[in-house]
Amino acid sequence: LYLLQSWIFKVLDHVFNGIVQGQQGFSENEINVILNYLEKNYHKKVTLEEVADYLKISPFYLSKIFKKHTGVNFIDYITNLKIEKAKELLEFTEMPVVNIAIELSFNEPNYFTRVFRKNVGMTPSKYRETMREAVPEAAKVREIKWYV
Repeated sequence: LYLLQSWIFKVLDHVFNGIVQGQQGFSENEINVILNYLEKNYHKKVTLEEVADYLKISPFYLSKIFKKHTGVNFIDYITNLKIEKAKELLEFTEMPVVNIAIELSFNEPNYFTRVFRKNVGMTPSKYRETMREAVPEAAKVREIKWYV
C-alpha cells in the first residue's frame, strides 16, 4: 500500500509539474492574439473576463500572464490604448470631446476628461488646441459639424 501511494504521488507530482511548465510557456503568439483582440475591440467595454473567455483561460491566469508579458496590468493597458486613440481623434478630427468619450465607451464625458488629464497632463480640449498650434496650417483638418 505504501509503494502504491508513493508511486501515485510521484505521478501526480510529474503531472502537476508539466501543467506548471506549460503555463509558464505562454507564447508570444498567444500574447499577440490578446493584443490584436484589444486593438479591434478597444472602443467597446472590453473586460478581462471577456478576453479570458475568448481564449478559454481563467481571468486570473490571463491577468498574470498579461502583466508578465506587457509590463502593465490589463486595465491600464486598455486605458492607455483608449487615450492614444483619443489623442488621434483630437488631433485629426473636429469630433467634439463628448463624442470621443462615447466612441471610446466612457460612461461620462467628465470621467473621460479626468482620465485624459491624469494620463496626458491636460484636458482633451487643451490637448487639441496645443496640437493644432504645433501643426502647420496646411495639415489642419477642415471643420465638420457633429451632432450629439
